[in-house]
Amino acid sequence: MQNRTIDWLLAGATTFVVGAIIALILGQNAPHSLGVGLATTATSLGSAAILNSRMTARMAVLEQHIADTDRARALKQELPELKSQSASLIARNDELQRRLEQQQQEIAAALEKSGITKGQLAQLQAQANEIKATITALLGQKQDLDRRLAALNRNYPDLSALEGLQQRIHECQLEKTSLEAQITALGNRLGAMEDRRQSLQQLEANLAIRQAELDQLNSRIQFGSGLAGEVMENEAKLQYLKAQCQQLLTERQNLEGLINQLRLEQQQLDRSLEEKTAQYTSLVQKQPEVEAIERQIFHLRLEKKELELEKERLEHSVSTQAPYYKDPLQTLKMPLWSESEISHDFSTTNTDEEEFLKGFSAYVQKSGFYFPSRTIAAFHTSLKVQGISALVILSGISGTGKSELPQLYAKYMGAQFLMLAVQPRWDSPQDLLGFYNYMENQFKATSLTRSIYQYNHSPKWQDKIALILLDEMNLARVEYYFSEFLSKLESRRHHDAYLDIDLGNLTLPEGERHLKIPPQFFFVGTMNEDETTQTLSDKVLDRANVITMSRPLKLYLGNHGHPPELGSGCLSYHQFKSWCKLPNPSQPVVREVERLLTQTNQIMEDMGHPFAHRVYQSVVHYTVNYPGVGDNLTAAALAALSDSFAQKILPKLRGIIIEDERTMDNLDRLGSIVSGLADAALTAAFAKARQGYQFQWRGISYDV
Repeated sequence: MQNRTIDWLLAGATTFVVGAIIALILGQNAPHSLGVGLATTATSLGSAAILNSRMTARMAVLEQHIADTDRARALKQELPELKSQSASLIARNDELQRRLEQQQQEIAAALEKSGITKGQLAQLQAQANEIKATITALLGQKQDLDRRLAALNRNYPDLSALEGLQQRIHECQLEKTSLEAQITALGNRLGAMEDRRQSLQQLEANLAIRQAELDQLNSRIQFGSGLAGEVMENEAKLQYLKAQCQQLLTERQNLEGLINQLRLEQQQLDRSLEEKTAQYTSLVQKQPEVEAIERQIFHLRLEKKELELEKERLEHSVSTQAPYYKDPLQTLKMPLWSESEISHDFSTTNTDEEEFLKGFSAYVQKSGFYFPSRTIAAFHTSLKVQGISALVILSGISGTGKSELPQLYAKYMGAQFLMLAVQPRWDSPQDLLGFYNYMENQFKATSLTRSIYQYNHSPKWQDKIALILLDEMNLARVEYYFSEFLSKLESRRHHDAYLDIDLGNLTLPEGERHLKIPPQFFFVGTMNEDETTQTLSDKVLDRANVITMSRPLKLYLGNHGHPPELGSGCLSYHQFKSWCKLPNPSQPVVREVERLLTQTNQIMEDMGHPFAHRVYQSVVHYTVNYPGVGDNLTAAALAALSDSFAQKILPKLRGIIIEDERTMDNLDRLGSIVSGLADAALTAAFAKARQGYQFQWRGISYDV
């Protein structure tokens, strides 16, 4: 117990000195530094006093508790050791006293160096005396404790063991306190390091900003260096320009004289220009009259041609004494085309299909039009497969050349061309094919039936191709006026198709009543996409190839000159048929098409829109007849398959709701097949069609 008290005294004195010195080093004034040291010492001594009082109370309890035990003898045996410990404590007390005096001297020296006043020193000396008195009192208590300890040692031999245990407990508590303090210090250090890390990150960000500013300044410096060179170069140019300016001033004086002369001439030209302007204005005002006269001339020429045909008919009627007005087929037998238009000079220069398409593309451009090469290939291929897809439909917005493409194609190949302008009032096949008027006892033929009759009764037309154009065919419901005739056209792939002429109860020869629809007739329709038109049913879509002529990506002005002149020759139907191919089931390309369409049809069936043999056969025929397609699945074959998906399959999905999960999953599967065709236009059109809550298919853009 005495050892622990002395340790506290020694620690308090040392703390006093160290605290005072550290305060002086940190820049505190001397009184404040001594106050810090004394406060620290007082704290240590107070702790020692408290510990001494606690130990005194515990010793009294122990004296009472073990007064009559049998351990007295053991304590007598340990008395010499306790005496030696007491002597050691006395020596340590003397050492502490000596060290205290030495520290007081050091403090006095420090005070002299720091310039402390005598009053302050006296006050500090008084405080030191109080500390000495406290130490003396503690020493007295120590002696008393020594005596009592000697008595305890005599009576209780195991007191030292108990005290050792108590000391061990205290040391553990101190160690615990120390560890807690270390944990707290480490936490504070960790927080400080985190603050430093954030500070370093901020410094790195600032460094990057400064580096960017530095790079910018370097660029400006380099730019400034270039400007300096330019300034020197510009100065040289300035000197040169000054010399040129002087020369120009001289020339100016010469030109001023010429300007005066030219002004007189300009006045004369202005008067002449006013006269010409007045004449031009007069001509512009008369332009509508000129155009009206040109239209009248055009109509008069048409009327002249019709009158000439009527004249020939009347002359023939008079010569045979069988006037047409008594024949119920009078209008049907009137020739639509003059036989003088038949050319037997079938061209042999473009018998190769590839050369034919190249020549036609060049002819289109020279005529002032532009069609993508893929559109031309799709149109040409669709005409080749009319045996199975009986109609080619050109669909798109107005002004994309839907009507011009068939006309240019027919003109280039030397085919007969017939345009039928569909009217909104058409609601039956009679509007397309004609009807029998019972009141007049006459069959009211149309241009289409007249052309069919003419081909049936003149062998000269048998190798001549005719292209029939139904212009704006969806102004009326296509199913109302064309469905029956379309079915007859489709049957041409199996056998000859015939058109029946209805004359009521009149009897006619078989050759007059049943007219064979010529296989040389190619049927094309155009469709506008606006609010005035009708949509096509699946029946028509299955039997037709729909080619979309979408908004052009680039607008072309074209030329306004006359189209190039063509020779008198034409492409024969026999030659055209030689370009048509029949699919071979063993061809790799046919097997691949079958595989893809089988996968596609499974998905279409899940969505409630499957297709059957007709669509499959149409796709296969279209693919093998596409320009450049051979036995294998090449890029040309993939382009043909993409066309078929756009023309035959995807239009079936128009209007389906795609919000439910199953439909979206099926569309994803179908999209994978579409992507596998590697056609950017088809992939983009498919993605666009499924953007809303309904599938809105509008075809693909060939202008890619």
